[in-house]
Amino acid sequence: MELDYAEIENWATELAQYNGYLDSEGVKQRGIVKSKYDGALNRFVYNLLSHHPDGDEAISIVNADIDARIAQVGDHWTANYDEIREDLTARIRKSAGRSGWQRTLIYRAPLIALALLVVLYFGFRFYNATPVTDPFETRLGLTQRADALAKAIRYNDWASGSSRRGGFIKGILLWPIEPTEAEHKSAAEFANVIFSGAAMLRDRREACNLPVARGEKLSDDELLLLQSVTDHLRNKATLWRDPPAITVLDPIRAKYKC
Repeated sequence: MELDYAEIENWATELAQYNGYLDSEGVKQRGIVKSKYDGALNRFVYNLLSHHPDGDEAISIVNADIDARIAQVGDHWTANYDEIREDLTARIRKSAGRSGWQRTLIYRAPLIALALLVVLYFGFRFYNATPVTDPFETRLGLTQRADALAKAIRYNDWASGSSRRGGFIKGILLWPIEPTEAEHKSAAEFANVIFSGAAMLRDRREACNLPVARGEKLSDDELLLLQSVTDHLRNKATLWRDPPAITVLDPIRAKYKC
């Protein structure tokens, strides 16, 4: 196996340019280069130990190669190569004691973490799904629609937060909790039912001081009205009436007494 030191040498040479006093930008750039250098070292050691798992043998190979390279390029490169030798030796001693699968696990950890993140990202959207399958007039059907409406309110609150920055990134982060088209439709239909029920109670003088719609966008008071109903229906301690749809009106009467 012929070892390729080129990547390590290139990053070591660039890293050497950041010795001495550095301003804030220099410190930042040195950190970037150091990360690249460390990555090159890790890849080299992983490949070396894959073919020569004995740590002492691997170190001997590195020492012989570096001595040969110093002889080729001259003594003025000795300091750089000695630093490379020291860094490689430390990593070899640390990794040689591990089994092959442990080295692979550590080496592939960023990819494994990324894969797990993707699984969790899509899995959470599936887990967070709110099915609306039962008839509206049933207890379960009403609870499902209350869940869909609560989800839509929560999503809109987070998506339209006070900060307008990072819209694209925010969209990606919120996608797992974004309501589906079916959930949006169920939420909108249920919200209309709640507002219609509130208007009926107002006309009968069974509820007063109800929020008045002032545009397409729901006001904070209208959202509080919707939340009072969704919280009531989603509460396990709620006493359901017969027929179940009447239960929708109870929290409106309680919150907006005349």
